[in-house]
Amino acid sequence: MKKAQTSNSKPNLHAGHRQRLKNKFVEFGLDSFNEHEVLELILTYAIPYKDTNELAHNLLNMYGSIYDVCNAKYEDLIANRGIKRESAIFLNLLAQFSDYMYSKKDRGNIKSLNNIKSIISYFRKKHIVKDKEEFFCLCLSSNYALIKEIKIEGIDDLSVSFDFKLLLSQITATHCSSVVFIHTHPHGQCIPSKEDIDITFKLLVGCKLLGIELSDHIIFNEDNYYSMKNEIENMHNSYHNNIADVFQIDYMNVSKNADDDERK
Repeated sequence: MKKAQTSNSKPNLHAGHRQRLKNKFVEFGLDSFNEHEVLELILTYAIPYKDTNELAHNLLNMYGSIYDVCNAKYEDLIANRGIKRESAIFLNLLAQFSDYMYSKKDRGNIKSLNNIKSIISYFRKKHIVKDKEEFFCLCLSSNYALIKEIKIEGIDDLSVSFDFKLLLSQITATHCSSVVFIHTHPHGQCIPSKEDIDITFKLLVGCKLLGIELSDHIIFNEDNYYSMKNEIENMHNSYHNNIADVFQIDYMNVSKNADDDERK
């Protein structure tokens, strides 16, 4: 004999919720979603048999935005309760896939990055100024078409640390004719600091030794930009003065490392 359903049985408030989210997306698109609903829907594909509403809220409270959730380091994500390996991989994949897809879309559309206007347009469409300072190198062909973008994550909102020799090896491996350096000032003005000027001069010297033109170094904050093109032109005048003392670099080793990387 079947047992009668007791009055203490509680209805599942989340029954069919996943399907309702998917139906809402199909009918109205993501513009109709709150941010936590977008993340919740995304997580349903990484966590197929569990309610993801609470996890979505927790992640947004912890990181601040869906952008920061997906761009969080894999190690940080799996250290959080509720996120396992596959979910962390899936979130990082989404962030990198977005950049990858955008780069493929733009590759055929960007005719030339031969002036400040085109470079600014490229950067603003592809990147936002994050809380941490970032450094970019745009490697360009002889007709200023983009060959490769090299990106270096910052340490904090005031500094980026990188190996000059490694960066020059990466640049040389692209066989580019010129480069444009870009870095961000997340919470400050775009005016270059003394450190920015010193680093630019070292990069200028390194590029000259490799036969590569340094076209510009541009500083971005959220609202504005500063081109160091005039400063770079002045740097050319002092290039031949005590160059070995200004920047110690083994040109032959840099070239060899670049060639070795290309053969791998």
